[in-house]
Amino acid sequence: MILKIPKLPIVFKLVILITFFELFFFYILRIIGFGVFDLVPYLRLFSVFVLGTFLLLSKHITKSIFKIDKSKTIENSLVIFWLFINAFSLVYGIIKFNPIVYTITDFMYILIGFILFRIFQTNRSSNNFINKEFLTNKQNSYLVKVFMFFALISALLKIEMPSFFIVFTISYSLYLFFQKKYKYSIFFLIPFFFHVYKANRSLLIVFILALILISLRKKISKKNIISTFIFLTIIFFSLIYWSEEILKFVISFLDPGPLKFRIQQLYLISSDKINWNAPNVLSLKQRLVEIESVLEYWLSNPIHFLFGGGNGATIDGTAFKDSGVQSGSVVGKQAIHNIHVLPFSLILRYGFLGLLLFVFLLNILKRYFFNIILTDKLSFKILLYIFIFLWIIYSMPAASFLWTCSLFWITLGILSKHD
Repeated sequence: MILKIPKLPIVFKLVILITFFELFFFYILRIIGFGVFDLVPYLRLFSVFVLGTFLLLSKHITKSIFKIDKSKTIENSLVIFWLFINAFSLVYGIIKFNPIVYTITDFMYILIGFILFRIFQTNRSSNNFINKEFLTNKQNSYLVKVFMFFALISALLKIEMPSFFIVFTISYSLYLFFQKKYKYSIFFLIPFFFHVYKANRSLLIVFILALILISLRKKISKKNIISTFIFLTIIFFSLIYWSEEILKFVISFLDPGPLKFRIQQLYLISSDKINWNAPNVLSLKQRLVEIESVLEYWLSNPIHFLFGGGNGATIDGTAFKDSGVQSGSVVGKQAIHNIHVLPFSLILRYGFLGLLLFVFLLNILKRYFFNIILTDKLSFKILLYIFIFLWIIYSMPAASFLWTCSLFWITLGILSKHD
């Protein structure tokens, strides 16, 4: 059922292919004895290998990827700028004697992302589907079965489902909802519901944003956008004002578990009753400590302000209390490389150039948001807008997920020809 893939748009084929092999390799590596944090780099390596092999065998790679593309689409501008500062940061990181393993992997992630971007930016056959509106019921039924299979395997073997897979299923469910295919829309949310009992904050935020997009779709027009913005601002501040009561009400209906734990954290923060030294808020405190350390490094001298620390840059984590962060460092806790919060992760590597890169990403978020809620014509382009929008949001508190996700670069490449 998994390996015999019917005729589907390339994006769906790749989601199935990468998800299947990531689940497979996750299970094998866990049997060997790798911890969750230890196996992530190897999982990403295997994923890139499988994807590269598929693209070579299916002849998606052509000589046109080596041609210079001068198009001024926002996607092309973002990726070219990212490649430029990544190349500079490679040299800068080597000169600064940053840990070589981090220096090389930082460079390779963006280089591989650029190659994937170019493959799907230039390949006509992979772009033909984008103006189509929907899959047939037969195709959707097949996808439901495959996605359910992944969810069951994940639950039975206690394997983490790939984050991009969950975000993609939420994206496609939302897209189907826009088409008024409500039955299929609910079916494609099942993997998320399988995962929700142990969902992290990012996935919960993504799901809530999907609900917000549903509420806004076709209720905003170019004529009423200002009044709608004012209305949403009032609603936003009202929710902040009543957040303590709302969260307390929601918590009362939840059974004990990770979901209730996450919402209780939000309740404690909103009510200003949180003890930042308590073990149950360690991950939140860790992010605040990382931000403080990055800011201290960034503002320490003009060179750091302009260019950051280069590829492979690290901060001293010997005083960190989060053992998961310390154990996940390949070169030791005195050199922590993975900064969770996206803008500060970019600042550590690229300095002020990283801040500009983050502004690029915010511009994409803004443009895609309005493309999603204002566009009348439904096509697969909207699906790709939704995925990129939700994936960037998902990566805000988990930065490295952004650029290590192959589907992120692939969808950017496809959209670059259809901006």
